[in-house]
Amino acid sequence: MENTDKQAEEFLKIAHQFKLGMLVTEAFHPKTIGLSHLAQTDIPKAVSMLQALDVDLLQFLSHKFDAADTRNLIASFEQTLSKGHTIFLCGCGATGRLSSAIETLWRQQWNASRTPASDKLKSQVVGFMAGGDVALIKAVEDFEDHTEFAAQQLEDLGYGEGDLLVASTESGVTPWVIGAANYAAEKVRSGKYPKPFFVYCNPDEILIENVERTKEVILNENIMKLNVCVGPMAVTGSTRMQASTAVMYLLGLCLFLSYKSIENQEFDPIQAAKAEITSFRDFLAKADLSGLAPFTEAESKLYAEGNYIFYETSPDYAITVLTDTTERSPTFSLYPFENAMDPLQAKQLRHSLCHLLLAEERKVDFDNYREHSKDGWRKMLAGREVRPLEGKAWEKYKGIVSKERIYEHVFTKEIMELRKAYCREHSVHKILKIDKVASNFVFTLRDIDAEPYLKFVLDISVLKGNALLEHTLLKIILNIQSTLVMGRMKRYESNLMTYVRPSNNKLIDRSIRYVMHLLKQQKEKDHGKVTYKDVCYELFRQMPLTSADEPIVLNTFKAIMQKMQ
Repeated sequence: MENTDKQAEEFLKIAHQFKLGMLVTEAFHPKTIGLSHLAQTDIPKAVSMLQALDVDLLQFLSHKFDAADTRNLIASFEQTLSKGHTIFLCGCGATGRLSSAIETLWRQQWNASRTPASDKLKSQVVGFMAGGDVALIKAVEDFEDHTEFAAQQLEDLGYGEGDLLVASTESGVTPWVIGAANYAAEKVRSGKYPKPFFVYCNPDEILIENVERTKEVILNENIMKLNVCVGPMAVTGSTRMQASTAVMYLLGLCLFLSYKSIENQEFDPIQAAKAEITSFRDFLAKADLSGLAPFTEAESKLYAEGNYIFYETSPDYAITVLTDTTERSPTFSLYPFENAMDPLQAKQLRHSLCHLLLAEERKVDFDNYREHSKDGWRKMLAGREVRPLEGKAWEKYKGIVSKERIYEHVFTKEIMELRKAYCREHSVHKILKIDKVASNFVFTLRDIDAEPYLKFVLDISVLKGNALLEHTLLKIILNIQSTLVMGRMKRYESNLMTYVRPSNNKLIDRSIRYVMHLLKQQKEKDHGKVTYKDVCYELFRQMPLTSADEPIVLNTFKAIMQKMQ
């Protein structure tokens, strides 16, 4: 207890920098109160509830193209690309993954051309995240809280004169992202770098009043700001949902339209953006997603029975499927994808409920799984090599962020054999396949080497093969599916994220606030006397006692309640 109390004291010294309960992205969404109950009793209604929120965010985005900040971003993209410089997109967690996804979509667009010009264009967009590519699977411990790490990663990637940085953080407060923006802003002083963009999803006035580090960014004349405040999240604080969807689609749309402007001087990107968003919004509003309900019920039942699912898809859609399946881990305190380098005993104790599987027309070749894994990563990332963190600057993280560690996350057919060695005895794996057949998204669920017993077909012909729209829609569908599966597994209550994993300072504060919220709901008046400090101490005491797949918020709440009896 003495050690955990010291850790709590250290956090309390800096807690004022991370008390973020006033942020809109941390607020309770009035339209999703009771979501967990609905997930268990009326899945189609729960699907419609979440679907409506995404329709609302598209309505919001259509108005963003009337704003100067969005127009400035398009102009900066145009200038950077036309001069042959590089656009760097970065973020932590969900914004880091969406940055990588946008790069992947950009590369996919140019892969078919295979000309010197297309090869050059393909390399002009670089998406990266805190911790490097290994963090696509699992965040690197404490990286988010280090501002200096972002600058080092930018230097490692070759950020140079004329290059543009777009740094995204849904909350607007993430130290690593702020560090990236400030580093690029310092470069602007030389007159050889364009002003970087800082993208965030909370109101300026709240951030300026409450978060000093963000205030400095917002008031910095060498940083361009792009505010994408879409309101509260469907599940409190779960910015992997509406906030990251809005940022991904907005940045991606601005990027692709900016290139069209370069090709055609008479092209109007603003009108084109509004027309596309309106069409997409109308499609989503009318789309019948009730066919997800049997999949939600089946997936949650499989997990409850001690079984597993492979999410199978082609390399074309793998980055988006990877994003949703890996983001379930930090959001709902699930075990992340296991790594082949880990000891067998560790994998037996901690392995993921679901896992990405790349669709391949070949037999399992277990003896050469490492080579196949390298090829699988290359295909998923649209032909680029993985980006580990290497060199003296990362000596502390050696073995965690290495190229070898990245490749030992296996998504090729060999993962089916690897998991047999450590998943629960007598358990089974089902395959949930996501495919595009003609102009339809087709979702199927089946046993391995068997015909599907569940099928959902969604006509997406209205999207006209637009890869950004297809990936945005797939992200929305998977976010809905995974959130409702977790609701059926009681991984949140109403719309409160009770399975927060306090892996950084922001999430420690969130855990404390959620415990205090639960305490205030109790009828006894004495519970209201429990302070932030009291909860902080108890939270740190519970951390070593709570496994990665247990609810730290509920455990802390129960411990405080017991002490008060």
